[in-house]
Amino acid sequence: MTSTAPNPLAAAAAGFDAVWQGALDAIRPGSGVAEQLENMNDEAVLRVLDELGAVQHAVEVLAARVVGAIALRPSPTRRDGTLVRAAGYANPGVMVSERWRVARARGAAIAEVGAAITQPRGLLGELEECPFPAVAAALEPAPGSDATTAPADGPSGSSSSATTDGDASAALGSPPAPLSVDGAAVIVRELRNASRICTKPELQAASVIAIEHAAHAPLQDVTRIAKLVRTRLDQDGREPRDELLRRAERCTIHELPTGMTLLRAELAPESAAFIRAGLDALIAATHRKPHFTHPDTADPADQPDGSGNPMPDGPSLIPTDRRRAIALTETFRHLAGCSSAATELTPVTVIIRADHDTLETGHHRIHDDHWTITIQNGVPWFIPPSHIDRHQTPIRGGRLHLAA
Repeated sequence: MTSTAPNPLAAAAAGFDAVWQGALDAIRPGSGVAEQLENMNDEAVLRVLDELGAVQHAVEVLAARVVGAIALRPSPTRRDGTLVRAAGYANPGVMVSERWRVARARGAAIAEVGAAITQPRGLLGELEECPFPAVAAALEPAPGSDATTAPADGPSGSSSSATTDGDASAALGSPPAPLSVDGAAVIVRELRNASRICTKPELQAASVIAIEHAAHAPLQDVTRIAKLVRTRLDQDGREPRDELLRRAERCTIHELPTGMTLLRAELAPESAAFIRAGLDALIAATHRKPHFTHPDTADPADQPDGSGNPMPDGPSLIPTDRRRAIALTETFRHLAGCSSAATELTPVTVIIRADHDTLETGHHRIHDDHWTITIQNGVPWFIPPSHIDRHQTPIRGGRLHLAA
C-alpha cells in the first residue's frame, strides 16, 4: 500500500528542479553538469547557488527534527536509557557527526536545534509545546512568500524567458527562511545560558526579539544579537551569576576498579583560579629548582665512567598532568600534618579559602625551604636560610611593588 504522506523534501526538490531548468541556456543547454554550468549566464548560476542553499537548509531542518525525535526515544532494551546510548554514541551531536562524517561542532549545532524545536510527549501521550516555538517557526519560510516553482514557458525553459516574461516564479526559487540552523543554534545556546537567571516567559519573549532583529542577517550579526539579548536578560549584574556558580560547585571522588581514585571537581572561576595558580606555582618551582648531587652520597650507578664524579641529572620526563597530581598530593599531605594551617578544623581538613595574610607571608613555602618573607611598605623581602647565604642578606621582590 502506497503512503499518501508528503515527502518533507519534495517541495525543496521541486523548487531546485524548476530553478535548474530555468537557468539552462535555451540554445546550448549542455549534456553534462559541467557543460550546463558553463553555458549558464551569471545571474542564472547565482540563482542556482541560492537555491542550493535553500535545499541545504531544508535538509538541515529535517535533520534537526529527526535527531530531536531520536533523542527522545528510549532504548529498546530499557537498559541504556535512550536510543542514542543504545546505538553506541555519547550524545546526539556525536551521533550526527560520526554518521554524517562532519565536525563535532556541526553535529552539536544540529542536535541542539533539534532539541529546541522538537515537541516532547507528556505523561498521557499528548504533544507538549517545544522549548523554543519562535525558533521552530523562524526555521520555516514565511507562509505568504512561497513562490510557485513552475517551469518557464518554452521547450527548454530558458533563463531569458524566465527573467523577462511573466514566469519569474521559476527564476525566484524557494523563499529563504528568516533564520538558518547555525543562527538558531547560536540563539538557543545563548538563551539556555541565561535560563538560570530568568523565567520561561522571559526566555520566550527574548527569543522572539532575537529572531525579529536577526531575521535574514549573516551569522556573524546573529551571534552579536544573541549575545546582546542574553546580556540584557541579566539585569542583576555579575555578582548573582558568581553566586550561582559558587552554589553549583561540587567535588566527587570515585574509586576505579584498577585501584586508582578519580577526583573530579567543578569549581567557580574564582575558586579554580586559586587551585590553578597554586599548582602551576608548585610545578614551576620544582621544575626550575637547582639540584645538586654530593660526591660522597652519589650512587655508584651514576658513575659509569669510573671518574668518581657524579653524572649530572638529565631532563625530567614526568608529564605535566602527573606533576599536578604530585603537587596536589604533597599540598594536602602538608596541610593534614601542619598544625598552623589556615583552617578551622586543623590538622585533618583541607584549606577551602586562603586569607590575605597567608598569601602574603607564604607560610607553607617557608616550611618547605626555610625562607623568611617580610613585607615592608608593600615590598616583599626574601631572607634566605643560612645554608644558602650565611649572612642572610634580604633580597627584594618586585611583584607586590609592581602590582601596587
